[in-house]
Amino acid sequence: MKNILVLSCMWVAFLNAQVEKDFTSETIVHEGLTYKTIKSQISNKIWLDRNLGAQRVCINKGDEKCRGAYFDVKSITNNTCPKNFRLPTMYEYSAEKSRNLRDINTAVKSFLKMAPAGVEGKKHNDKRAYGYEARLLTSTPANNRGDKVIFTFHNFGLEVKASDSYFSYSVRCINN
Repeated sequence: MKNILVLSCMWVAFLNAQVEKDFTSETIVHEGLTYKTIKSQISNKIWLDRNLGAQRVCINKGDEKCRGAYFDVKSITNNTCPKNFRLPTMYEYSAEKSRNLRDINTAVKSFLKMAPAGVEGKKHNDKRAYGYEARLLTSTPANNRGDKVIFTFHNFGLEVKASDSYFSYSVRCINN
């Protein structure tokens, strides 16, 4: 029995290595910024390497250049993401959650390198949860008022809730 378990683990490791070996990252230029594509070892989905508008992939929680732009829920359209990419659903974010993706600290270190960008309020310079929460907009409707579900990684774990029209949120795009 022990030998079967060892062989099973070796087979899974081999298959994961094949997935990574067969994947070639592409360069995507969108609104003057150059992004790379990354592939999830959990879901095999292709994602942009960082939030829209971010200058670079997150290095750590305090990295301000990785936070990116903020998007109003009502202004999000199919053209927000680059061609052949779109806003992910809450289920696609859920699929990436694993034992190793528990809170904002592990989210920043994950393959998605989630930026703790917090949110931006409608008033000038009203930034909240900046540096300790990643609040990511999904395409999943939260109610009949046009709000969307947001995925929030913070110090205490993961929270899924409806967007608030006062705030603008970070956007990460996934391949169609």
